[in-house]
Amino acid sequence: MKVLVVWVVILLAVRAPLGSTSVIQTSRNMTPCWEDAVFCFGKATGCKGLIDAEGELIRAFEVELQSVGGFYEGLMKASYPGKGAGFVDTEGRWAIDPRFETAKRFSGGLAPARMDNLWGYIDRVGEWAIEPRFDGAEPFSADGLARVYVGAWNSEERRAGFIDRRGNWAVEPALFEAKDFSGGVAWAITEGPCWTDRAFSSGIPPLWDVYGGDPKWKGYEIVHPKDEGIPACSWRVIDTSGRPVSETGFEAVGEFSDGLAPVKINGRWDYVDARGVRKIPARYASARPFAEGLAAVQEFENGLWSYIDTDGAKVLDGYLYAGDFQDGLAIVEPESARAGSGPVDAGYLFIDRSGDVVVDPAPRGASSFCNGLSNVAPGGAQLPFEASYIDKEGRTVFRWTWTL
Repeated sequence: MKVLVVWVVILLAVRAPLGSTSVIQTSRNMTPCWEDAVFCFGKATGCKGLIDAEGELIRAFEVELQSVGGFYEGLMKASYPGKGAGFVDTEGRWAIDPRFETAKRFSGGLAPARMDNLWGYIDRVGEWAIEPRFDGAEPFSADGLARVYVGAWNSEERRAGFIDRRGNWAVEPALFEAKDFSGGVAWAITEGPCWTDRAFSSGIPPLWDVYGGDPKWKGYEIVHPKDEGIPACSWRVIDTSGRPVSETGFEAVGEFSDGLAPVKINGRWDYVDARGVRKIPARYASARPFAEGLAAVQEFENGLWSYIDTDGAKVLDGYLYAGDFQDGLAIVEPESARAGSGPVDAGYLFIDRSGDVVVDPAPRGASSFCNGLSNVAPGGAQLPFEASYIDKEGRTVFRWTWTL
């Protein structure tokens, strides 16, 4: 009976009108930015039901789904306890029955799925489009190639390669590690064995994969420590045939965007083009990939963040923190927020590409905008605490409470 009462509270809260003080009760941080503006509520890795971008209930599940992913191409990976992984549509119905060991998101109509400890690719009805035969697999990129692995994830024999949508090898599995293709090029470690620093030290979230901070980059189990006399890993640009097109190798790299990618050379960051040619001189302490035509970079001299355009020209500057632009806005912390140089509680702001303030102040704990919404989860020493989603005018769209 207690469980039934809790469900009634949740359903009524979800159907509250915009801006209402009623809340969704969940222990899941509803932060993902997915292709479809549909959100899960439930436990940390689970999903009790779906709500839309206005906080309205779509469907409550009889059993809390586990290990849920985001919605991509209208489908979300989810696991049904005791059965396996499948895919749910945006109405909360099983589009592909939960019969796989695990799976990843759809891209280009195909999704990686694992059966009997081997990965293959399924179509939108759950049939095998590429039979399982790989030890690891990632979603297809926009270039029509998917990164796959042969060899156990903790084995020195593990190698990466790329397949096409028919499952044929486009790049043979001879790479020590690789990133996905973008614009006809990809980053790869072509020579080894080698070592790389696994410690996350760059302070650049989009580059976690370089240091092994993201669990999906398990290929780094093949690298070796410095003290064995093995050289450092070097990233090079390859084309869709697997041929290296850059003469220079780099110690760390970020994703390509707007034809440029951040790279680390001798402890400093700059940007190179698709042939690995340096286009913006190495001078930054940190650098992030371009987003909506601008990239956030951190100066060595004063530690402040700025935005540069694809020509390397500084267009906005003077921030203690600078987030990536999404939906035309970025969240920043102005230098005036620093103690002694302005109001200590100046806090964060949302700015547009001209640097004009759009939302002032940005609520504590606000995320970047996606699908027109920003998730505001300020956190706190104790649960529960209240969070919400706001629109670009700073108005509350719906509220939720993070509970135990």
